[in-house]
Amino acid sequence: MKVMILAAGLGKRLRPLTSIIPKSMVPVSNKPLLEHLIDYLKQAGFKELVINLHHHPDIIKGYFQDGSAFGVKIDYSMEREILGTAGGIKAAEPLLKDDLFLVINSDIAFELDFADVIKFHKKNNALVTMVVREDKDVEKYGVIGLDSSCRVRRFLDLSDEARTGTLKKSMFTGIALFNPSVLKEFPDLGYSDITKDIYPKLLTDDLPIFGYVTDKYWIDIGNPEKYLFLQKEIFSKKVFQNVSQDREEMNLQNRYSDVKIVPPVSFGENLKIGKGSIIGPYASIGNNCIIENGSKLNNSILWDDIIITENSKIENSIVPNQMNMIRV
Repeated sequence: MKVMILAAGLGKRLRPLTSIIPKSMVPVSNKPLLEHLIDYLKQAGFKELVINLHHHPDIIKGYFQDGSAFGVKIDYSMEREILGTAGGIKAAEPLLKDDLFLVINSDIAFELDFADVIKFHKKNNALVTMVVREDKDVEKYGVIGLDSSCRVRRFLDLSDEARTGTLKKSMFTGIALFNPSVLKEFPDLGYSDITKDIYPKLLTDDLPIFGYVTDKYWIDIGNPEKYLFLQKEIFSKKVFQNVSQDREEMNLQNRYSDVKIVPPVSFGENLKIGKGSIIGPYASIGNNCIIENGSKLNNSILWDDIIITENSKIENSIVPNQMNMIRV
């Protein structure tokens, strides 16, 4: 079974960070978020991936190439003009048409029993199974209403009024399992949004859309605060739990004997850290960074090629680069 990862978007909610890099490539514990996701999918048994590209496509393609270095096979679907979620899936139809396929947003971190989702989908003869969750802020995300059999009867503002009062409210996680026959319901050309153009049409036509309810971990990185929080959650092994996190903190402490290291931390390559500095907890430092004497860094993310000047204090912060050395 193939997995399509939606990575073409502009990442507007995470600007200005995403002005220079795709949202899915922001570093989390010194690995792009997309690499964490690919590692997780590989550990779950998915080895064939499709990734759609538009915004800074060469950064993603250059990093992952054909996927072989990461133990997977990656095909890319290039969008010269952004096609939207449905348009992007339709454009990749030649790569997806032969079997059930999963579609996953590239800006989320989660835990999921994929085998159970597939079993649920087949048991219900579903055309689409949306992975949903109950949430106290469900109204903010948009309500997906499920009946007692977990069939979707309300999608955002479109609802079967006779059933509205009895429906279980849930929110969509950005993960869905598709029968390839659903692709005939997608427009052949141009921009199309799956939430505005496809799901309402399927619901109106009474086609079988089901909601698989999960109570496992889920987070999106819709803003800088959530991005920073996600790193802390990965350090704490609350998400992507079957991905090895090799931090070698004892070796780091031996290597930087004049520095106090408070785990958990993640260090890149070719670092210089001045004496008397305190690093951690929940800090990651990218490649080629220089931390000058007496600096303090905690609960923060430094991208590559950053210089932190002497006696600086960096906390609860994201420090990006502009592809050149910068000083803070």
